[in-house]
Amino acid sequence: MGYTRVIQVANLSPSVTREHMRNLFYPIGRISDMKLFPERDNPVIPVATKILFIKFDSSETVSVALHLNNTVFLDRMIDVRAYEPGKIPDETTALQAANALMMSHQATMSHLPMREDEVMKTIINPNQKKREDQIARTVVASNLPDVSIDQVMNFFSQAGDVKFLRAATGIDENGIEVRGAFIEYAALNSVSVALSLNSAFFEKETIM
Repeated sequence: MGYTRVIQVANLSPSVTREHMRNLFYPIGRISDMKLFPERDNPVIPVATKILFIKFDSSETVSVALHLNNTVFLDRMIDVRAYEPGKIPDETTALQAANALMMSHQATMSHLPMREDEVMKTIINPNQKKREDQIARTVVASNLPDVSIDQVMNFFSQAGDVKFLRAATGIDENGIEVRGAFIEYAALNSVSVALSLNSAFFEKETIM
């Protein structure tokens, strides 16, 4: 990977919104620009998929964002990759890329039977390498309240033994601080329990 500051996030559900994407990626690092295509929803001509481009302030943040590749978000496993041109494309180019990638995904993987309320994300395939197993036991939570690491740890421990937790904060486009966390569980079966915490209230905030 080069020094691009732009990522491409494809295979997104057509129900994905800009706010969904903001909550997922703002805790990772400061964002200088973000565009979700198509930019306007058309109820007459529904789309099969959406695609997102994010430009971070630092190329180092791209490496962190790539850890979300193959994460299940809503009903699909998203495709996160560095966008080497380094510049967010126009809508026509973006949608061409989205359709090409969607066809590729349909040809190589089957639909994942996820419930619509499973907005928190996790990797489903835990096989092969140690890194893949680690990712399989990790969920990503966003919209966390302003609390201590210990409080976050205690909240997510109700799903199982937490092996590692990394909290992150960022500033959104409105200057508001947003918070998220990567939670790695010791056991894979804790993941399904953690997913049930989606939309639960945590210190007056609805976590995602």
